[in-house]
Amino acid sequence: MPTALQRVLKASELLKTLGYTARDLGLSIFEKLIPYLATQVSKNPPVESQKIFGTWAFLLGFAPRLLRGRRAPDREARRLAKKFARSLDLDQLAQSLSRPRADLTWHNFHYFVSFVWEADPAIGRAVVGRMNLETLAVEFERSLPSPPQNHLYAVEVLHEFRPTEARELLERYEAQYATIDPFLVHMAPEMTIRLLRRGLPLDLGLPNQHWEFAAELLNSLASYDTQAAAELAAANCSGFIAGLSSNYTDPFEGLSAWVQACGTQAPGIVDDVIRLLPSGAVANWARALRKRNRRREIAPLLYRALETDGAAVAEAQELMRQFPSLKQP
Repeated sequence: MPTALQRVLKASELLKTLGYTARDLGLSIFEKLIPYLATQVSKNPPVESQKIFGTWAFLLGFAPRLLRGRRAPDREARRLAKKFARSLDLDQLAQSLSRPRADLTWHNFHYFVSFVWEADPAIGRAVVGRMNLETLAVEFERSLPSPPQNHLYAVEVLHEFRPTEARELLERYEAQYATIDPFLVHMAPEMTIRLLRRGLPLDLGLPNQHWEFAAELLNSLASYDTQAAAELAAANCSGFIAGLSSNYTDPFEGLSAWVQACGTQAPGIVDDVIRLLPSGAVANWARALRKRNRRREIAPLLYRALETDGAAVAEAQELMRQFPSLKQP
């Protein structure tokens, strides 16, 4: 006789397959299985939610943004997702969020939590209201002096509906931090300024092209301390160079937001970075220039490269020849 685990895995695999071959049937079967699947997930949300990843991510269409892009779940999927979310044991979810773990399973739990919140924001508020702050504080203190993102994410979830308590928890351990994570900036910008003044580093994620998020953080800090924001932008120049020299699946999304933030908070940084780009970096922008939505992001830097010196100029001129439709403003 199949075990509960085997039944869950088989059901999830079937529903995922039906999502591609007979989606209406898959949704119908899922609705009948909601009580059973919700009970199984509630036993151990971080672990069990990943066993049915294909169901909520692909059949229902609530996959992480990096997998679904800008596609939104349809009305029927949203209805069933809300029904499923409301069938979960909220106390078990709250207990799981109060006990973050530094492992991949708990990291992937982030995506399930985002799915549940998107399916029914009221569930998110209810779960956060039940989180045990004392338990979370104990787990967070154990993770010091460099709390992993899983622990910071748990505090971020708390911060969404209980911001004062979340900031108080973070500031309680201010003297013990050895690094600054972007999550800290978002939740406690004034404390972040103090940590920066202590000389702690803050990686804005520019090598991985987290442009919009970096811009948001830079502007947030500038609203408290313009000099600290300018120094932070300068400290992340090497990451800026690495990001402009890389081409990911969808390169340079949100780059214009970062360039604008630098122009406001750290004038001159962008042109300095362009001058320091390694040979071949500007030439590699051709891939992005072939995409209309990315051309708007990278073309302004191409024009600026034409006005600099070094390897960037010749490569920029060559791109202008390859893309005659580009006209320098």
